[in-house]
Amino acid sequence: MYYLSQNNAGMQELSTFCKQNAIKMLSFANRCGALTTTKKGAIHALPTITDIDQLSKID
Repeated sequence: MYYLSQNNAGMQELSTFCKQNAIKMLSFANRCGALTTTKKGAIHALPTITDIDQLSKID
């Protein structure tokens, strides 16, 4: 949802946007999930964009 909102994907073009950006969205979600498992709690465990960007530099 974050990726969609940051890229202004509206309802009309949502299907096309998802098809064109599926790999990027899934990679972003996968990094978020991986980082979330490294901390305790719910909200506290959510990674920041900086955390996600740093993890993507490792790829």
